[in-house]
Amino acid sequence: MKSWLNSTQSLLLLLLLAQLLVLSWSRPTHKCPLFAQLTMMVQQMRSLQMLTRNLQSESEFSGIELLEYNLDSLPEMEHTANHLSSLKLNDSLSQLYTDLRSFKLHLDWLIDVRVSMSLPVSPKTVEVTRGLQHISSLCSTALQQIACPLPQISIPSFPTQLRTWDVVLLSYEIPERLGFYCQWSTRVLVLLRSKVQGL
Repeated sequence: MKSWLNSTQSLLLLLLLAQLLVLSWSRPTHKCPLFAQLTMMVQQMRSLQMLTRNLQSESEFSGIELLEYNLDSLPEMEHTANHLSSLKLNDSLSQLYTDLRSFKLHLDWLIDVRVSMSLPVSPKTVEVTRGLQHISSLCSTALQQIACPLPQISIPSFPTQLRTWDVVLLSYEIPERLGFYCQWSTRVLVLLRSKVQGL
């Protein structure tokens, strides 16, 4: 009888140790899909910034900062500490989606204008438009994940009666402003990602 109790106790002890071993195993932490989506967007935004920088380096204005801009229809990004501290996920992603689509529309328009004026179109410009398309698709998926409707995109009012000089200038202005936009958007996305991670 005593040996039977000893073997039962030994068996229970082994089962308890086995249970502790299973509980102590490190299990992979599953990040939420939105966190992964924002991480991809951060990476793509950095890539787009590099592409934009490469496109700027081809311009006749390379290394020059424009003192004034001609295109009022391009998106403007708030870049204050106050704005960054008050970010809201829905609003920020909706605004980002709208702005990315607007930049893409501007670059598509610029490509059409250059073609109509028999001016060469840099392959890097096409790469930038593809990058914009890719990030806006990621942004669209992120908005769907938080059940936020896609904002309506309005067609910008583009200038007409352009001279060759105007087109050359705009070919520098759009990438310059996009590069600045990418820089701040990356900060916004990193902050949004940290908020999602904390949930």
